[in-house]
Amino acid sequence: MSSANWFSRLKRQFRHCQNRKSRLRGQRKRQHRSPAAAVLVVPIVIETLEDRTMLTALLSVDDVTASENETFTFQISLDQAAAEDVTVRVNTVTDTASDNDFTFLRDKLVTIPAGELATQVTVHVHDDESLEADETFSLVLSDPRLGGESLLSELDIADATGQGTILNDDWLPGSVFTITSEKIVEGDSDGQLLKFTITRTGSDLNFDTSVNFSTIDGTAVAGKDYTAKSEVIDFAASTYMTSQTVVVSINVQGDSLQELSETVIGRISNPTGGSVLKGNVSSLDATGIIANDDSDFNFQDSYSADPAHANHTGDAVGSAVAIDGDVMVVGASNNKLGEYNSGAAYIYVRNQQGTPLDQTDDTWDYQTFLKSPIPQEQTYFGSSVAIYG
Repeated sequence: MSSANWFSRLKRQFRHCQNRKSRLRGQRKRQHRSPAAAVLVVPIVIETLEDRTMLTALLSVDDVTASENETFTFQISLDQAAAEDVTVRVNTVTDTASDNDFTFLRDKLVTIPAGELATQVTVHVHDDESLEADETFSLVLSDPRLGGESLLSELDIADATGQGTILNDDWLPGSVFTITSEKIVEGDSDGQLLKFTITRTGSDLNFDTSVNFSTIDGTAVAGKDYTAKSEVIDFAASTYMTSQTVVVSINVQGDSLQELSETVIGRISNPTGGSVLKGNVSSLDATGIIANDDSDFNFQDSYSADPAHANHTGDAVGSAVAIDGDVMVVGASNNKLGEYNSGAAYIYVRNQQGTPLDQTDDTWDYQTFLKSPIPQEQTYFGSSVAIYG
């Protein structure tokens, strides 16, 4: 091949290579300039969930409204149950009411058991005959504790004060009747009187009025334990009085039977002349108590050791006494049981006669006695006694 032909062929190859590179560069440029493929952009929403287990449990107390002589029941609540017992102290605080208007509470500890949401606290409001405005007092929460620990990050008080509103019921029009009773000792024969007091109050008593009174058997039986009575009680008009009282006496038929204390109910109803009963109810009751005074235990007798267990020579019965609930131990030292001054201890159990609320008929029933097994080493046995366990 000649030199001219070889050179000409080399130039054509060089131009072909350049053209190919140019086409590749053009393609890359076109690709670079061409619109990009569509891309879907999805926003990511991150939701923050509240960890309820770490929230502070909150205590609150509600408000209560009721009439005089009613029980006010306050509810103490949690907004969420706790895994441990919740305790809080409550105190009553006088507002327009005074200490005499309700039963005062001081640092009373109340508990909401684990897993529960509420508990209740009761405050008894006293009755009166005063013509007065409605009154208020407060129940205040303090010292919240979770499982015995003060953890304000886990337990706190949202509403610490509950208001009690005492609705006065002595502003009723006309006059108002009430009834009260008493407790007497039965006696062994007729002649004891059980009295019921009926009271009329009002700002204007200048009109005649009446109310019915009757007795109703409680545990006592009419004709056997007392004489029944039913009558109309009249009250005359008064231009100056704001209170009038009538006492109704019931004859009690005493006896010497060993029995439980008994009750008689006195009831008033049907007020006339524009009068009403306390609380504007249809009838009012009062319970009179006839206390039994007959028992196999005589409280007036001197008390000495039982002759079956001691000879009473120089005894000191009762010099040591221990009582725990319904058990009594009486020491009786120096009873001369044999040649040693070894005494005894006598065990008694209380008999409530079926009336746990009335202790006037209780007796102590003898059970057994204790004495020293070695009197020569335990002189003056029974000179000191105690009850454990």
